[in-house]
Amino acid sequence: MNFAHLFEAGMLVCFGFSWPINVVKAYKAETAKSTSLAFIFLIITGYVLGISAKIINHQFNYVLAVYVLNLVIVFSNVLVYFRNISLDKKREAEKGSEKTKTEPKGKVLYAHEEQIVLAKEFTLTLTFTTEVHSLFHLKMQKNILKNSFQP
Repeated sequence: MNFAHLFEAGMLVCFGFSWPINVVKAYKAETAKSTSLAFIFLIITGYVLGISAKIINHQFNYVLAVYVLNLVIVFSNVLVYFRNISLDKKREAEKGSEKTKTEPKGKVLYAHEEQIVLAKEFTLTLTFTTEVHSLFHLKMQKNILKNSFQP
């Protein structure tokens, strides 16, 4: 028995157990914000180089199989990364759409910078921003509504 192969396989098994845990953690996190794609590709490159060394030296044994298994698991990390990027983009798009709200229809009760309650026939879509220009228009709408719907 070659102890060098056994120790190399042991090292690969230790890494092999940590990568699935990392994949599951990244999948559950549903975000790619703390994931480094460059790091993952560096690990993949290391496994490809290890596999290449085994093939060049004609060492077709269980260690080569562990290298390939680890490579597949680390590559699944790349797939989870791109899935999480997609989820991050979707969340960002939803955050952008949450800034625009449609107020419910109803009798005019009051007008304020953040909210305008309108008469039955009207619905107004407001975009909440901190820009002075938007606040100016909001105040103008407030005055128009106040004057238009006085009982």
